[in-house]
Amino acid sequence: MATQDLLWWWTNLQSWNGHTWIPRATDMDIYTDASNDGWGIIIDSTTWAGKWSAAQQGLHINHKELLTVLFTVKLPICQGHMLNIISNNMTTLTYINHFGGTWSAALMEMVTHLWKHCIVKGMQIQTTYVPSAFNPVDAPSWQLMSQLEWSISSSFFTLLNNKWGPHHIDLFATKRNMKLQQFMTWKHCPFAVATDALSQRWQSLGNVYCCPPWNLLLAVLQKIEMEQLTATVITPFWTSALWFPTIQRMAIAPPLPIPHQEVLPPPGGAPNIVLKNPHWSLSTWWVSSAI
Repeated sequence: MATQDLLWWWTNLQSWNGHTWIPRATDMDIYTDASNDGWGIIIDSTTWAGKWSAAQQGLHINHKELLTVLFTVKLPICQGHMLNIISNNMTTLTYINHFGGTWSAALMEMVTHLWKHCIVKGMQIQTTYVPSAFNPVDAPSWQLMSQLEWSISSSFFTLLNNKWGPHHIDLFATKRNMKLQQFMTWKHCPFAVATDALSQRWQSLGNVYCCPPWNLLLAVLQKIEMEQLTATVITPFWTSALWFPTIQRMAIAPPLPIPHQEVLPPPGGAPNIVLKNPHWSLSTWWVSSAI
């Protein structure tokens, strides 16, 4: 194994592009995550997510996490950049930082492929560890729908409607948890006024209510600003999140905490993503593009 590693360096150093490997400031923060079902990547407000193929399904979770990083470095948007890979998987970060390892030949092969690509494309990688609870890409990697099915209670929504309403449309809902007769869904529903709220025009919708998947929060706030709206938005209270300074700036009232008992699990007894971590708390924000 050591001989093969030395041979790899000898071969690739001959085609070195002159970029230093001394760590320097990154210009792109990227969140990655994988689960047994799928993978997810977030760069700024853009999300990439997908399901594993039949051939990939049986891979170990560490292999899937590193494969997600490999997907990341091959994205066109990343080519030639200094990347900060933010992940909750320590094995992935260790293999990247140490240019490999001795525990898994499969992981060693993959990280070699990863670094070879970076050398050829003039890229560098640094890494940052983030706990799962604070990784905004965690949800899309193990099914976006799990975030669309939970909701706040009708009584708490009535409180919001009386305080900051009346609201005219629920932009991120399903037929089973919508809070208003006018609502949009992620997938086609005959009762919804439209699908995929982010692709629709919001300007003429009035006072909107949003309980979006958390990986879309930055995009939602940007759209509210762009289309000059007033909106009520449900978020986790994560002060370290990329979108948190934006929502603080846009707020036209102090955030209103949501008691845990007012959070409803998805219909059918599925695990409640919101309450799976006792340290999580949710807040309601009244925001405006005028701020």
